[in-house]
Amino acid sequence: MIKTLVISLPMLICIFWSVLLLLDWWEQRTRAKAQMLVFMVVASLLYGCHFIFFNHLYGWMPATDTIYCMANLSVFPLYYLYIKEVTDEQKRKHWQVTLLIPALLAGMATGTLYLFMNTQEDQLFIEKFLYQGTTDGLSGLAMTQAIVHICVKIIFALQIPPILVKGIQKIKRYDQMVETNYADTDLRKMYMAKSILVLFIVTSVISFTANIIGKEYFDTTPWLVLIPAATFLTLLFLLGYAGHRQNFTIQCLMMENTCDIELPTSKEDSPEEAQEEVKEEGVTEAATDTNETTEAEQGDCIERLRKNIIGAIETERLFLQQDLKINDISKLLHTNRDYIYKAINIRMGVSFSEYINRLRVDYAAQLMAKNPKMPTNEVAFRSGFSSLASFYRNFKAYKDHPPLTYKKESTPQD
Repeated sequence: MIKTLVISLPMLICIFWSVLLLLDWWEQRTRAKAQMLVFMVVASLLYGCHFIFFNHLYGWMPATDTIYCMANLSVFPLYYLYIKEVTDEQKRKHWQVTLLIPALLAGMATGTLYLFMNTQEDQLFIEKFLYQGTTDGLSGLAMTQAIVHICVKIIFALQIPPILVKGIQKIKRYDQMVETNYADTDLRKMYMAKSILVLFIVTSVISFTANIIGKEYFDTTPWLVLIPAATFLTLLFLLGYAGHRQNFTIQCLMMENTCDIELPTSKEDSPEEAQEEVKEEGVTEAATDTNETTEAEQGDCIERLRKNIIGAIETERLFLQQDLKINDISKLLHTNRDYIYKAINIRMGVSFSEYINRLRVDYAAQLMAKNPKMPTNEVAFRSGFSSLASFYRNFKAYKDHPPLTYKKESTPQD
């Protein structure tokens, strides 16, 4: 009974999130929600097949094994496509469908072989290969089916590293774009991205190992099924929760901005290279001026822009405005937001988000020093933070202590 419950939990979690994501999609009708819904539905099928396998429901095996082979090769590509929908400003391209071709071919090959295999061959293949992990005694179509299943395992192992690497790159670039455009990033960045990626890597290793060992080993050693089941359950719950909460995407950012942001595309892009880009573009207060300027003049313009930004944000305390955007600053200073980005990121060496939130945290620390009895939530909102969670996270990041601990240590003792 306990084994059956444990085995069914990943499937039930997937079904639960599928229903909620369907409701999300019905309300919002975004491609990102639709992609996450497809991922969860396919994951539900995958773990439904797991449930049938570990409960030895032989009559269902030809159909569910076919679905399993196809779903097994689909889940990682489908989650990568979801990441692209959230993070990639480029429109969907037809080549992306090719990521699912191996899964479709595996499903077609497995299903066709089961269709032409007789009952005896089905039983022999299921008992020998699926449950015992051996090809002894297999021949003809049953042996061909075993070869197809081995190929599925190899393809599954090969697809994980590139999808993981590309997914991490896209999430990092997207989060960088959010930090460049917004002071309040909590509901815009990919929710729990770092935690999910760490768990995703761990799950990938477990999936890879379990795929090589084979499901049959876990069937003969029942307690071992708890390890992958608990890991997959945790990952699937977090993925579903993050997908449910993720309402902001790159498309929202692009709609809010009138022109694209040009960002460094890798860590290798040095400040000196970015500075050269600024010089080449000839950033001036009059962005439409087409006259050539010297390097010194260009540098002076950037420096004047930096001082104007400091004057507007620090002197006038514009950082206290909740949900401050880089567009707000560009409109105030009547200049292009790309130039604001370059003045802050290149000259000041910080992102827009870090610059604003450091000022907010310093202001909050001053408030607490002057008004020790002021409630924490009032300190947070008066400092420009739109939520207590954002206040606590940023305060700890820039002061190395939570607000209450910092207040206690900085308040003079009687």
